[in-house]
Amino acid sequence: MPNPQTPSVSRNEILALAAATLLIFWRATSNGFIDLDDDFYVLLNGNVNRGLTASGLEWAFLTYDYFYWHPLTWISHMIDSDMWGLNPWGHHLTNVLLHVANTILVLIAFLRLTGNRWASILATMIFAWHPLRVESVAWVAERKDLLSAFFWFLSVIFYESYARTQSKKSYWYTIGAMVLGLASKPTLVTLPFAFLLLDYWPLRRSVPIATLITEKIPMFVLAAVSSVLTYVGQQEMGAVATGVLPLSLRISNSILSYARYLGKMIWPEPLAVFYPYETVLPTAQVAGAAALLLAITALCLWQWKRRPYLAVGWFWFLGTLVPTSGIVQVGLQSMADRFTYIPMFGILLALGLLLSERTTSAALYIIPAVLAFFTYHQIGLWSDTITLFNHTLAVTPANPKLRNNLGHALMSKGKAAEAVPHFEEALKAAPTYLRARLNLGMAQSLSGHRDDAARTIEEAVRQQPDSGEAHMLLGMIRSDEGKVDEARQQLEAALRYPLRDDQAAHVHTDLGSILARQGQVREAEQHFRAAIGLQPTLIAAHRNLVAALIEQGRTPEAVRHLTVAVGTTRNPELIQMLKSMRSQPGQ
Repeated sequence: MPNPQTPSVSRNEILALAAATLLIFWRATSNGFIDLDDDFYVLLNGNVNRGLTASGLEWAFLTYDYFYWHPLTWISHMIDSDMWGLNPWGHHLTNVLLHVANTILVLIAFLRLTGNRWASILATMIFAWHPLRVESVAWVAERKDLLSAFFWFLSVIFYESYARTQSKKSYWYTIGAMVLGLASKPTLVTLPFAFLLLDYWPLRRSVPIATLITEKIPMFVLAAVSSVLTYVGQQEMGAVATGVLPLSLRISNSILSYARYLGKMIWPEPLAVFYPYETVLPTAQVAGAAALLLAITALCLWQWKRRPYLAVGWFWFLGTLVPTSGIVQVGLQSMADRFTYIPMFGILLALGLLLSERTTSAALYIIPAVLAFFTYHQIGLWSDTITLFNHTLAVTPANPKLRNNLGHALMSKGKAAEAVPHFEEALKAAPTYLRARLNLGMAQSLSGHRDDAARTIEEAVRQQPDSGEAHMLLGMIRSDEGKVDEARQQLEAALRYPLRDDQAAHVHTDLGSILARQGQVREAEQHFRAAIGLQPTLIAAHRNLVAALIEQGRTPEAVRHLTVAVGTTRNPELIQMLKSMRSQPGQ
């Protein structure tokens, strides 16, 4: 039975743990952004990379962009953009510091729940330095994992205090931390269920179960609201694949993933940024995984009275993984390393106490030391997009999504010809993969194969007529071919369907240019202004708007616009244009 008195850990020990964690993960600060979600979360997201603004704050609280309602995560990225601009060093630093903070909270939580100093320190070191943490820390876009976990563990600490003292202040602190956690990522929807486990052990609250449930009604309501918001947001973004994948397959994948997570906790190799979903799962593997899970469950229930911490830790692991288990499938991944951030706490809680019954030997500290070595190596694989994707394809070769993403990374570095085979390979594995087809068309166009590009994008439009991006690309190709009327038709169609802000800005700019050439200057002006509203740093839109204003005889207005644009962009071309206009007579 755990000691209700929290054992002491010196300030120096806490500082040493924090410093070691910082040192191990510091390597991440030299990594770049990854061409996988980092663009949507920071690089190409005008609401974020402009920093903390009133319009940005309003957007953060109202948007479902990128699947979740998580305004606090968006705000943290905005603050980073204010402080560091688009320098990846600062964005990575914030992630590292959050993980260090989480490490300290995990230690405090372990100490308060177990009353076992040795087990708490060992479990915390394994948690903090395990390679499964790398994805959450080294991936800027996964800031939401770290931020939500921070408030999760803070909630646990507040709840433990409330349960011991019945302090109303601690209760409302628990609720407040949960609200902030849900505003970071909806991971905390399982938190009230985790509290019910803790009520049984170690808190041993001798009150009726109805009372325990009643006091958590505000938490269940928060969890329900967050679940609804999440489901609606993911439906709007088209991320829910439940209707596409049969329930039997989702259940089988979930069972297999639970067992694989356990395996990766024991031996964390090989790890990948994306594990593709397998539509055919070996029956023997699924049966073996189910047998393993049932055997562990039976063992924990057998030890329910003698070692209650085994059941609590095990059901913590099983329960907190439910939202990401794939029963309700979101996205294309079968599992993800980042999903273990909170569930692994339960496994370490159980194993730490079980080990401490047999030994408290300092020799076991070799385990986190070895894990730290693998973690340091794993962080290096996240140094840049191409290194990460090549590694992922080496360990998961049948991976069309990552094959496509590797091609995109090569294309963004000006290696369009090298990218083409990767997109073709992705389409061989997944012929209806629209993203790969669009990227193939762009790569073909950039490498000079315009006819091939046109055929590829035409096929994309046939496959998905409501793809704004497909119409956008076909419009740009037709414009390059000099087919102005068809280009205009495709660009106008693109604006009728969802586009990212930066894409819509380019469509407005190109459409405005066509309209200006056709003599519809007033309509062109409206498109240029729309483009600037979406992407204030888009130089072509500013340049074309100035030309449209001058053509309408509104030169003073053009000068005023350029003055503002120069202050916004500091672009040398616009600065020179402004100087030239001001030097003209009458200006």
